[in-house]
Amino acid sequence: MKTKIYVLCEPDGEIRYVGKTSLGLNQRLGLHLSCARCGSMDYRCNWIRRVLREGYLPLIRFVGEVEGDGNLEEIAWIAYGRQEGWRLVNITDGGEGARGWRASPETRQKMRKPKSAKHRFRISQSNLGRKPSVETRLKMSKAKQGLPPWNAGRHHPLATRLKISASLSGDKNANYGKHFSAEYCRRIGEANIGKHFISKEHQQKMIAGRRKTP
Repeated sequence: MKTKIYVLCEPDGEIRYVGKTSLGLNQRLGLHLSCARCGSMDYRCNWIRRVLREGYLPLIRFVGEVEGDGNLEEIAWIAYGRQEGWRLVNITDGGEGARGWRASPETRQKMRKPKSAKHRFRISQSNLGRKPSVETRLKMSKAKQGLPPWNAGRHHPLATRLKISASLSGDKNANYGKHFSAEYCRRIGEANIGKHFISKEHQQKMIAGRRKTP
């Protein structure tokens, strides 16, 4: 895997952003422009919108290509740029995740403020049909490789389990009143032939539990 390190510049050539991508530079610039035009609120998108309002496009410049994901190289370039006084609009120190990001007091106050029902509805509607890009999905997949599931070893308390059960009972269940066709049941059965959903140890515990039942 090879990754390109690039910079976004003002029309006069001043470097304002350091990034990395496995895509072509023109394609990556297009994604930056699309993100800004969709109204995303961060320093990078605010800067891009300002450049667009002035009738220009940000310039994208190739820095180099490296083996691997380019995390260390991106971090090094961002650190170097900040040391040199570049007015970077990167909100993190680079690499994966939000390393180095700090929310402003105003942002933290907005995060604490409860959202109205209308606001929540608008957020829900804006996310309908939206899917992460292929590049984002690959990054998410790679970041989770080798990690245990987020809910591994967690158990809901009895009160929570009862609430979940009540919320899914009767006509509240999405499958309430529905009946699968014989053909659909046959296909499900064929798809599960040879699969073992319960471990041997669990099976033995179930058998032992039945034997103890009077």
